[in-house]
Amino acid sequence: MSDTKTKTKFGFALACALLTTAAFAETKEPTDLSFTDLVATDAQLLDVNGTKVSRDALKGKFVGVYFSASWCGPCRYVTPILKKFRDANNEGFEVVFISIDYDKTIKPRTEQGNLAKKQQYMEAYNMNWYTIHRRYGAALALLRKTGRRGIPTLVIFSPEGKYVTNNGTRYLKDVETAIGVWKTKASSIK
Repeated sequence: MSDTKTKTKFGFALACALLTTAAFAETKEPTDLSFTDLVATDAQLLDVNGTKVSRDALKGKFVGVYFSASWCGPCRYVTPILKKFRDANNEGFEVVFISIDYDKTIKPRTEQGNLAKKQQYMEAYNMNWYTIHRRYGAALALLRKTGRRGIPTLVIFSPEGKYVTNNGTRYLKDVETAIGVWKTKASSIK
């Protein structure tokens, strides 16, 4: 392998590691975040095929707003775990995906290219949950609102739209207790 390719791969790996480190190091909890701060009422909810979906599909459920991208190694690790968790709990839990993906091959970046990368990622990991379209910069701005800086980030909201945690990924391994913990946290929110 050429020295340039080695440096490029190393740089990419380092960037992923730094984003992951930032995601785990940043623990600032927002005090006034609501579901509509991340998924505005005018944002169209879409299924994996791009078909418009009513927000009624989220009623009565905890919702995890998931920030992720196909280029992120830790995201590729967490996404199948989240899928398994969501599928096991789909009666009381749903995911809304916000992509931080972009197509590096197109200069300048285009919205169509970014949407194509997101669609490829969703199909590759069989993400049968909901999404909203946001441009790359707008998606990053939403991520910053969560108090986190890196991806993957899973922000949990109660069925009433109250903020529960910006570190939802830490609960995914314990399917049996996660929703119970979230209910307890949500009930203590005024």
